Amino acid sequence: MNKKDRVSFNLSDMKKGDYISIVQYYEVLDPNVAHLNFGIGVDVQNVYNDQRTYLSKDIITRCVDSASFYKTEEKVSRTELAKILTQAKDAVFTVVFEKKNGEVREMTAHLIEHETLMGRSRVMDLEKKGIRLIDHRTLLSLVWKGVKYYV
Repeated sequence: MNKKDRVSFNLSDMKKGDYISIVQYYEVLDPNVAHLNFGIGVDVQNVYNDQRTYLSKDIITRCVDSASFYKTEEKVSRTELAKILTQAKDAVFTVVFEKKNGEVREMTAHLIEHETLMGRSRVMDLEKKGIRLIDHRTLLSLVWKGVKYYV
């Protein structure tokens, strides 16, 4: 969503009990930054607007998904892997798949939309900053929410 597409509101209109949400995608610039007021944290840059910011260690450990880190691995069928990918929604993930030319491709992305279960997903490639299609029939692995799924 572009800034111009976003519904704006005045902070003075916000009241207790209102609900808000925010989804951002960041590239880590420095994983070990000392902040005067908040201690050790992470220096990051927004993928879409290049704005740099600091995220505290507390925010990172409680609220952030990673496309790189996983604690467990799970062997699944390609159909199960496709189903997991379609559930990724706004979370960042790393997917490995085979391109039409037979080349194996690894991509860090987030899901935009998907077709049928064994169809394709439209994703935003966070490294190349472009929309890409992934054919579910060529999926090899997916790192999402702390688990590496593979066929």
